[in-house]
Amino acid sequence: MDEQAIEALGTKPLDPYLAAIRKIKDVRSLQASLTQMEKIGFGGIFGAGVGPDQKNSTMNIATIGQGGISLPDRDYYLKQDDKAKETRAEFLQHVTKMFELLDDTTAEAQAKTVLAIETKLAEASMDRVEARNPLKTYNKKTLAEMKDLNTNFSWQQFFKDLGHPEVKEVIVRQPDFFKALNHELTATPIPDWQIYLRWRALTSTAGSLPKRFAAENFRFYSTYLQGTKEQLPRWRRCVSVVDGNLGEALGQEYVKKYFPPTAKTKMTEMIDNLLAVLREDLGQVEWMSEPTRKQALEKLSQFTPRISHTDKWQDYSKLAINRSSYADNLYRSAEFSIRDNWDKVGKPVDKGEWPLSTPTLNAGYLPTANAIFFPAGIL
Repeated sequence: MDEQAIEALGTKPLDPYLAAIRKIKDVRSLQASLTQMEKIGFGGIFGAGVGPDQKNSTMNIATIGQGGISLPDRDYYLKQDDKAKETRAEFLQHVTKMFELLDDTTAEAQAKTVLAIETKLAEASMDRVEARNPLKTYNKKTLAEMKDLNTNFSWQQFFKDLGHPEVKEVIVRQPDFFKALNHELTATPIPDWQIYLRWRALTSTAGSLPKRFAAENFRFYSTYLQGTKEQLPRWRRCVSVVDGNLGEALGQEYVKKYFPPTAKTKMTEMIDNLLAVLREDLGQVEWMSEPTRKQALEKLSQFTPRISHTDKWQDYSKLAINRSSYADNLYRSAEFSIRDNWDKVGKPVDKGEWPLSTPTLNAGYLPTANAIFFPAGIL
């Protein structure tokens, strides 16, 4: 909430990362910079993380997939209708403005470089229909096999630099994307990659920078792309940031105040009744064959309802939060979360983890856990 301190700091929190980008000299140092950006959540030219193996949902595995674009979908870059052309022109104007705010004298030229690189990444990406196909996006490969996709990027070094040299296999969601990326790593000049990574650092942190950056970021992404005319009050945005970065610390306080044990007992009884009725229905519905009915009842027997909040709260003792810099707090929070995620690689899935924070006004079903989540917030 200390906006004066944010304005006074300006873009200083970004300086160490921009300095590292300026030092990139070749593909090897480009990879090192991409890994560093991955660690703090700036985003780079692909996505990476850890989650349940879809064909062995008891174990966590590393997953990589297409990424690196700033617009919502590949079609924004590739379609040739009037609206798509207008959006690309607006995007160019937005990137130019952001670089101008960073005091770059060649902002327009740099914006064109960003669009050119992102268009290449979009061309190599799966469309949204293919990307929803669980079979096409499940491609398990050893690190030795990854060399066939990327001769210009060392995945062994990538995982080592993340602190996990033990990783030996990975799910590749879009192999063709990484084949194309392998070419672009050397075909695109290093100075152009530096411009692109400066953009990724800038756009991913705009909300934590002085108001001129946050306002321009909102103008394009919320007003132009989504039609949202005004921002929520700052206190509301700050609450969302706390929920997003310290959700389980906030959740403990929320439960103390709003969700007593008696409420959880009532909800448990309600869900037990619903499950009993569903079990009865599955035993009677005429449209199910007997083998299907058997499978459905087996799945229901493994079904796990999660009510209110996790039973094992996240330990944030190793995350430093202080008043020196709002942006640095966010960088450290992202690094903490990403490190926590990568520390799960190769380990059994913790079925007690929650994908939603306790105060969330939503509910959800997690297929790999066969569990439905009812946070205290929506109850």
